[in-house]
Amino acid sequence: MLLAAYVRGICKYPALNRFIAGQKVYTHGSDIQYCMTVKKEMSADSPDTVIKVHLSTSDTADDVYRKLQAAVEQVKNTPLDSNFDNTAGVLTLIPGILLKFVVWLLRTLDYFGMLPRFLLEVSPFHGSLFFTSMGSLGIPAIYHHLYDFGNLPVFVAFGRKRRALEVLEDGSVVQRKYVDLKISMDERIADGYYYAAFFKHYKRLLQHPEVLDNPPDEILSDID
Repeated sequence: MLLAAYVRGICKYPALNRFIAGQKVYTHGSDIQYCMTVKKEMSADSPDTVIKVHLSTSDTADDVYRKLQAAVEQVKNTPLDSNFDNTAGVLTLIPGILLKFVVWLLRTLDYFGMLPRFLLEVSPFHGSLFFTSMGSLGIPAIYHHLYDFGNLPVFVAFGRKRRALEVLEDGSVVQRKYVDLKISMDERIADGYYYAAFFKHYKRLLQHPEVLDNPPDEILSDID
């Protein structure tokens, strides 16, 4: 639901799908590249990997669920390493001195937008946003830093469900359930006013999730 609402919010505020490359601003357009870390099993020694799911501004909540679930199940059900795991494994085989040169080369290619497409596809540092679930670990949400490599402009962390007692206007006390979100964003892709307007819209979508069951009425375009 959190992801589906974010996707729908980009329909009205398309600048949230921008990224920085070579000190210039670009947009992913209608392609929302969602990244997430997945553990094959919920245990401390279980390996984890990163998935990248391509969502669209026209997706409904059901579309988002199906695409995300398919990517997660593919990781959990295959005994083989993912493309991300294989790429990371190759880098670990490079000797330390040569690895520094390789990292410099990758940074240089990334700056000029010349990284090969297959590397962009497996890279968790390139995309539209990254969600991490602190709730699945049983801890509160955290502020996660943005990476200094790649172009990922948004990092979202949500924590475990919590209960809070609140006093209503009539003096009665009610208990409500909450899930906290903490978001780190690259302010270079949009200004603070734009972000604030987006979050107000995002909150309204979460308050009325039924609108996510249908395709958006309007999809605004962004810069080329």
